Amino acid sequence: MPLAVLPSGCMTLAAVQRAQEENTATRLAPFNAAEHAWALGPGATVTGTVMIDTMWTESSYGRPSTTVRKVLTCAGRIVRLIPDTPHMRWTLDVHYMLPVTNDGYWSDSTLIASPSWTWPEESRAVVREGVCDASGGFRFEGVPDGAYLVMALVEGPESYMRSTDVVVKPVEVRAVGGAAHAEVRLKDNWLTGSVVRH
Repeated sequence: MPLAVLPSGCMTLAAVQRAQEENTATRLAPFNAAEHAWALGPGATVTGTVMIDTMWTESSYGRPSTTVRKVLTCAGRIVRLIPDTPHMRWTLDVHYMLPVTNDGYWSDSTLIASPSWTWPEESRAVVREGVCDASGGFRFEGVPDGAYLVMALVEGPESYMRSTDVVVKPVEVRAVGGAAHAEVRLKDNWLTGSVVRH
């Protein structure tokens, strides 16, 4: 694509940004199996839980808003363990509109087109997928040590409707005695206030 150039010979800011985005997509979009082979195993049993602990303000028709503590889990919903690589982060950002942050990212799933929940086929072999138990726990077998991303569907906070949200958080797997634990918890604290739902 030709770049927009000002009469002075300088590119516009928009053209520079577009060029950078295209360059990033060219580098990260193709899946490289060799760069992800480390995640195929053998490895340890990884267990963990997914939980969002937040104060949630609800308003109902004709009534004052109320703030209640909500503990949301992935009980009965899909959870994924994804190798934390530049390609996978790019996939989450572009296909799912889910940026990866160290503290975790909680998104209203209505912002994600439903067909896009299916993971792209070219990299599916290195992505582990399961279903959380009744307490929001998950378990994956044969996971090598390394950096991963946990992506899970969680119950939505609205009490008046059944909705499903998405949470993504980086975790580090370091097995001790053949087992590892990966906790995914987003929680209020006095400094940051409520967990932000995007």
